[in-house]
Amino acid sequence: MGDRRAFLSSSAVGFVLTSTATSTPELVTAFAAARHGAIGLAAGDVIGGNMFDTLFVSAADFAAPGSVFSGVGDLVVLLAGLAVVLNGMLLAGLVRKGAGAAEVDLENMTIAVLWLGAVAVAVVA
Repeated sequence: MGDRRAFLSSSAVGFVLTSTATSTPELVTAFAAARHGAIGLAAGDVIGGNMFDTLFVSAADFAAPGSVFSGVGDLVVLLAGLAVVLNGMLLAGLVRKGAGAAEVDLENMTIAVLWLGAVAVAVVA
């Protein structure tokens, strides 16, 4: 068949395809919880899922020879930093909502725009 190269880098595949596939059940759970008024369950689902995913990096570090972090590229560092920013924005929205704010749409729209921008960067890089 010959040497065939994939269009996407392994970092882009991990970020776009794997994260989308593994996060779809969380998305469904969060939507269902929010529709039934269980906002705490929806937020806990998203935040808990992110915390549990972080545990996978630690587990991979035990399974791999050497440190997992030594093999990551610049794109992974950028995406990890963006994940910190997005989670911070989610937290800011939750805190603002707890302070009596009627809407958190600004945070939600900004999170969506930043995530779509990250997808574009991952595909192009």
